[in-house]
Amino acid sequence: GRQLDLTAYLAAFREALARPAVRAALTRATYQQPARGAAATPVHAGPRVRRPRWVVHRERSFALREGDILLSGQMDRLVVLHDADRVVGADVLDFKTDTLSVGDAEAISARTEIYRPQLEAYRRAAAQWLGLPRERVSARLVFLGPGVVVEV
Repeated sequence: GRQLDLTAYLAAFREALARPAVRAALTRATYQQPARGAAATPVHAGPRVRRPRWVVHRERSFALREGDILLSGQMDRLVVLHDADRVVGADVLDFKTDTLSVGDAEAISARTEIYRPQLEAYRRAAAQWLGLPRERVSARLVFLGPGVVVEV
């Protein structure tokens, strides 16, 4: 089989982390900022959240029954906002390594549409697991190559 080039993978990982949008998606400070309008992720602690606490789940497996269909998968990252002990919102992040150019908005948009059903399933699974309405769970694609984060 092929040898794993760990040095190349680590270099690509560091390069992705150097991109501002990717770095911001992984920092607590992003969630602590005030909400920015209707498109803001629901895990921002608004004025009604008095005792915010964020919990990060990595590679969270799930199984979701929808009628006769069983959906299963693994969320790369799930950030859950608690107000004291009560769950009030969540954000699903899915990392993609597609080869895309930062300036190719059309390709990024097309790829987002391809992944939309997957992210919607993740949102439904997270909402069910956490006992939240689906509108309190956001879902974002993190395209590591171009360093672009897209809300789905």
